[in-house]
Amino acid sequence: MMIRKISYTLITIFILSWFVYVWYSPPESFLKKQIETVFQEDQIESFITNSTTQIFSNNGNQVLIMNASKLEILNGENIIKLYDPSTFGSNQDLSAIYSGFSMSSKFGTFDASKKELILSDSVKGTLKTKEEEQNIVAHSIQYNLPDMVISSDSQFSLTAENYEILGKGITINLSNGKTKISSSINSIYYVP
Repeated sequence: MMIRKISYTLITIFILSWFVYVWYSPPESFLKKQIETVFQEDQIESFITNSTTQIFSNNGNQVLIMNASKLEILNGENIIKLYDPSTFGSNQDLSAIYSGFSMSSKFGTFDASKKELILSDSVKGTLKTKEEEQNIVAHSIQYNLPDMVISSDSQFSLTAENYEILGKGITINLSNGKTKISSSINSIYYVP
């Protein structure tokens, strides 16, 4: 009988304790806690879908157009991320060998402070000279606007009507037309 009284007393104390705890607890303590989202400085400041960005030279001539399915700007940085970009560049110097180019890829970045465009992941492009068009394919291509230089450290293919050049690493100066190929060069020339 004594054990039964002790059990009832303990159960009663437990129920009263629970009741007092519930009665004096704030209602928020029984709600499901929400997860707080913390944004850090390097996260996205803004993004735009189906964007067109135009870059102009100091004298007001349009030198680069960048189209992208999505464009992201990171907070505190001068780098723009481009998704599915297609770019079009034109050379305003009429004496230059190359008059312009167009390129597309799956991803790209544009560094506004360096004025440098980097395209990566299946880059395809066309370079236009006064005499011909050259098609270039590479894993990644970099374009420096001030120097007007297209370069790639990856495997590439450069084709035109009369030739095909394969190699690793290429630099093309769009102003003077000088092309430098770094290594693993294979070329085929077609005689008309």
